[in-house]
Amino acid sequence: MEDKFSKLSETLDRFSATLESHSKREKVTKTEKKIKELEAGMVEMENRSRRDNIRILNLKEGREGNQPLQFFESWLPTLLGLDANPAIKSRIKIDRAHRGLGPRNARPRPVIINLHNSRDKSWILTALRKKPTLEHDGQRIYIQQDLSAAARQWHLNSLLLSNPAFISYLEAEWKLYISKNDTSDTSASILWEAGKAFMRGSIISYTAARKIIVLSKQLDLEQQIKNLDRELKMSFSTTAFKKLEAARSLTNSKG
Repeated sequence: MEDKFSKLSETLDRFSATLESHSKREKVTKTEKKIKELEAGMVEMENRSRRDNIRILNLKEGREGNQPLQFFESWLPTLLGLDANPAIKSRIKIDRAHRGLGPRNARPRPVIINLHNSRDKSWILTALRKKPTLEHDGQRIYIQQDLSAAARQWHLNSLLLSNPAFISYLEAEWKLYISKNDTSDTSASILWEAGKAFMRGSIISYTAARKIIVLSKQLDLEQQIKNLDRELKMSFSTTAFKKLEAARSLTNSKG
């Protein structure tokens, strides 16, 4: 009798330890899922926040003085020759301008500029194509889009073009852009160039949000496989076995 109780006690201890281990794994899986979702969400937010940004490289430290907004709103059009363009009737408007993070050393820190609208960014990028070499105070100046690391690595998935939901999203985004930027003082070429930049940002945001959904489904499927595998180890069931095979097959097809 004592041997039976002893064996039963050992079995219960093993079962308790197994449950505790499974519980910890589930918590880890849920935490990993949440972290990946947050990372994807942060990428989307970063891309949206940089949509109307440009980055200026090699401008001497302190050249902008104590009033960087006023300086760059005047300096940029002069540097790029925009002040002589009759199509540009209103001044470039800047919301924020600041140096990038990092210590001051022999190499000037980049200047990050957040423009008020996509039209102004398009004017600047169009001017750069016509005037690729820029100089100021004897220094070569470089101006480029302020893209996140994820955006620089991004390429359009051509399969999205056969997705009706994606096409509807693009149509809605384009209508929104036109409603806000198609004004009497905006030329067709400027409207088109700015529109391309706007739509690229919209597509990046769409794909980032889509990745969150796909990732969530993938993690849920992996958790389902773990649960079924554990269930089969404890007690074989034909129904559970078929579900496990189907889940694994789905995982392989996604991979």
